[in-house]
Amino acid sequence: MSYNDIICTICYAKIIVYFHEKYEGNRGKCPNCDTDFPLE
Repeated sequence: MSYNDIICTICYAKIIVYFHEKYEGNRGKCPNCDTDFPLE
C-alpha cells in the first residue's frame, strides 16, 4: 500500500475510488466488506 491509499475503517482493506453521478463526486467502496464511503 502507498501513502495515498484510503483504508476501510471497518476491515482495514484498501478501498476502490469511483465517481458517483447522484452525489456529484467521488465515493469509495470496500471490496472486502462492501461498505460504501463518501469521499469529501
